[in-house]
Amino acid sequence: MKTYKANQSCPQGFYFSLKNLDGHFVGADGEFFEGSRDAVYYKFPNTFLVLMSPIIGGLFVLTFPLVMLASIALIGSYSILRLLWLFLMPRANLLENRWEPSMAYLIRPKKTKKQEAENGESFQISASEFDAQVCRELENDR
Repeated sequence: MKTYKANQSCPQGFYFSLKNLDGHFVGADGEFFEGSRDAVYYKFPNTFLVLMSPIIGGLFVLTFPLVMLASIALIGSYSILRLLWLFLMPRANLLENRWEPSMAYLIRPKKTKKQEAENGESFQISASEFDAQVCRELENDR
């Protein structure tokens, strides 16, 4: 079987490359062949194509319903998953665990007013009392 490469003059017919799984049809004798640079193309005889056409047509008729069923199942499953995604994603924060038990022990418990009064940590002091306390602390630091 004679081989042809891209940009080569070739007779009319159908050419197929096994390397790239690529086929090209040349409509008239002497036309330049347009194909992949690295690929080697083989010319199929016209009688071979005529004899293979019923087999190719039969395979198409047998596999077309399977292809259609598979595509419908794929599209249906995609649409169902898309609906579930749109329904569940706004509620995904409900499934997220935000409580960290290890952090619960690092937070000091709030003191009651009675405990603050006992420790002298009352936050309701006047401005003059605050100034006096600051002056005492400054004198103690010197």
